[in-house]
Amino acid sequence: MFKKFICFLIFISVFVAPRLSYSLNSSALWRSALLPGWGQYHMQQTPKAYIIGGGTILLFSVTYITYSSAESKYDEYSTLTTSSSVSDFDTKWSDFESAQSINNIFFIVATSAYLYNLVDAAFFGKPKNISSCSFPINLKLAYDDTKIEYNYKF
Repeated sequence: MFKKFICFLIFISVFVAPRLSYSLNSSALWRSALLPGWGQYHMQQTPKAYIIGGGTILLFSVTYITYSSAESKYDEYSTLTTSSSVSDFDTKWSDFESAQSINNIFFIVATSAYLYNLVDAAFFGKPKNISSCSFPINLKLAYDDTKIEYNYKF
């Protein structure tokens, strides 16, 4: 399930986010889709970027740790033999269920933080005098004088 979610995030960030309507802040959106908080950092919201990015990455890390814990609890349950007592089966199964419930809670919270990251990057805090990474060259020619302008913005 974790691999499917990662594939979904990559699909969204590569194919969907760059093609969104220009009413959205798509530059910040695709950045936040790739790395949570990067879009906020791009919009010069540094404290928010560190909080959102760090929090989201921390929550997904804890989700992975709780997933590993639940898998180890299930492995302990599956190693029981028919000579084990019923109480051992019940104890190991309840340990697995509680670990799986904790993992589900962290997954929901981490996914919610990631979605908040995307919504915040797309709709809130328009950048101040920031254009997307482009290198426009303005060339102006007139009959009485020749003027060449080169504007570099990122």
